[in-house]
Amino acid sequence: MAEMMEVTEPQTSPYDKELEEILKLTWGQQVRQDIFQRWTQGKPSHLCVNGISKFSLPGFCFSDDEPTALVQFDGGPCAVLAPMQAYIIKHIVNNKSIDDDWKKAEVEEQNHLLCKAACDILCQATAGCDILKFVHIDDKVVCLEHSQFHSMLKVEQVNKDSMETFINNHISFMRDTFGILLFLYTVMRSKGLVKLKEEICDLGVSLIDKEFGYGSQSLINMMITGQAVCNVFNNDQVVAGYKLQGIEKQSEVGFMTLLEHLRYCQVGSYLKNPCNPIWVLGSETHLTVLFSFDQNLVHKETQVDVARRTFKLFDQGGNNFISTQSLKPLLEKLDLVSDDE
Repeated sequence: MAEMMEVTEPQTSPYDKELEEILKLTWGQQVRQDIFQRWTQGKPSHLCVNGISKFSLPGFCFSDDEPTALVQFDGGPCAVLAPMQAYIIKHIVNNKSIDDDWKKAEVEEQNHLLCKAACDILCQATAGCDILKFVHIDDKVVCLEHSQFHSMLKVEQVNKDSMETFINNHISFMRDTFGILLFLYTVMRSKGLVKLKEEICDLGVSLIDKEFGYGSQSLINMMITGQAVCNVFNNDQVVAGYKLQGIEKQSEVGFMTLLEHLRYCQVGSYLKNPCNPIWVLGSETHLTVLFSFDQNLVHKETQVDVARRTFKLFDQGGNNFISTQSLKPLLEKLDLVSDDE
């Protein structure tokens, strides 16, 4: 007989209703305890104090064998771990060469890389915001039970200018148990509920799958590009009268997926050709990271790239031609002279 899983509604402090709504966007109306536990990367030890379990595994954890590589213990949180790993590698690639012993890193260097990567992800997700909202818990000894955890969440406002200093001084909140979820909530709470609802295409589908616990494409895109859209093509497209939001600019790190090979989707050049030679790779069930020190693998958009991308905005059917009515808007968008005849 299958084991029954406890399902209850997530809670948060009553003074932050926006965070409460964000938790519902993340998990839906109910949270399965086994899926929540996988996202905490924490497992209860045999030690129990006053009925509360302590934990043996941390949040963002670096490998003993590969000190610059993050470790995933359970299925699910790769939607946050892989983008974080990609931005960690971005700072390695941009500051070291392949001839350096870049794989070695002491704890101080690990914390520095984690802090820099977190700042990158937060900055692009909160463009235009001056205040960030850090979600944390004060109690270090908590039970691995989601309703208790969510009831302990607190939100602290931090000026964006002092973000890096704040994260560096509180790096333990990311490396301790619950660090992955706390950072995810921080990104979402800082981005804001209004912006999230504008970008997420289906608010009825939770960002973390209720059945299997994997992160949605909206969650992955938010961590990689700052946009919580569900599509991977360039810019917006209109299909059968519906406007579909895509990626709006060249990303710092890229994304490629096996689903494109299977013809389920088409990844746009903003993600295929990122600013840095680093890509999050998606298979049917997992995310990993591919990177190179060879900057020639990527390039800034040329005028030809811009022209091709802009042409595709007017060629929604992919037929490689546009109507005469679209010619003038195309030329105007390319800042070319388009006098009326």
